Amino acid sequence: MRILITGGFGYLGGRLARHLASSGHEILLGSRTIHPKPSWLKKGSVKVMDWVDYTSLLDVCKNVDVVIHAAGMNAKECVENPELALQVNGIATESLVRASSKQLVCKFIYLSSAHVYTADLSGVISEESSITNTHPYATSHFAGEQATINGHSSNAMQTVVIRLANAIGAPLTKDVNCWMLVVNDLCKQAARDRRLIIQGPLSRVRNFITMTDVCLGLEFLLTNRQERVSPLICNLGDKTKTIGDIASAIQSIYLKEKGIDLKIIELSNDRSETPHLDFRSSVLAGLGCQWSSNFKEELTELIRFCEFEFGACNEN
Repeated sequence: MRILITGGFGYLGGRLARHLASSGHEILLGSRTIHPKPSWLKKGSVKVMDWVDYTSLLDVCKNVDVVIHAAGMNAKECVENPELALQVNGIATESLVRASSKQLVCKFIYLSSAHVYTADLSGVISEESSITNTHPYATSHFAGEQATINGHSSNAMQTVVIRLANAIGAPLTKDVNCWMLVVNDLCKQAARDRRLIIQGPLSRVRNFITMTDVCLGLEFLLTNRQERVSPLICNLGDKTKTIGDIASAIQSIYLKEKGIDLKIIELSNDRSETPHLDFRSSVLAGLGCQWSSNFKEELTELIRFCEFEFGACNEN
């Protein structure tokens, strides 16, 4: 397949692109800026995208089988500029959907976020749950979802919305903008400072999924050729853990691999009871998608990446 991945040099887009390239697909790496072609990209090319130029989007979608839209603003950026967030995550997505449909793309997959549901994920969260979050990150992503859904055609372009939980795993390079994410931040702290400082309560819960399983889940959707009358909306998550669980797992791996006993420092005085979170990926599970990777193994690989890139012996 010829697959366009927007945000192809980002955290999710980069890992996904490398995975799909290794499966033999021709990958077009969409980016706002010029990048050299990565050494691992044997079949494919880099495409510079001008998001405000519809002609540019038409050009990049030409002769493409599948578009995976992974580009967008992160939560911090959305808070800082809500108007731009709507432009980037919402309006630009609508333009890309139109261009994809015009160029007869078979399938359009939009990577949204589990955080569209609510500001504080707890209880049972399924694809049937209400959308209530008013954070600019959530509302702009929901606008992107609606644009994707509106582009669906039962006899032309099929559309899929993925509401993704917290993905963990090493990025392709250390320069990828992913170090504000809690697990990545903790692993970087461990490598650089030999301690784990946690701003919020250890009891805070989140649903996590390995980057390997994200890639496998999206590859599953690529190969699932069942024609659908309606757009497909899927949660994609796996294990619910507290931040304390993650910190303890990092601590355990360091003790086993390096003989280093990392100190965990919790700055919050919040001792409230750990909330319940049951984040269900019912739609994908019902289609037969299976989660097969090892959480501890992926966390260990992330730790090794951070040791190599940020460890004290590697400082300039």
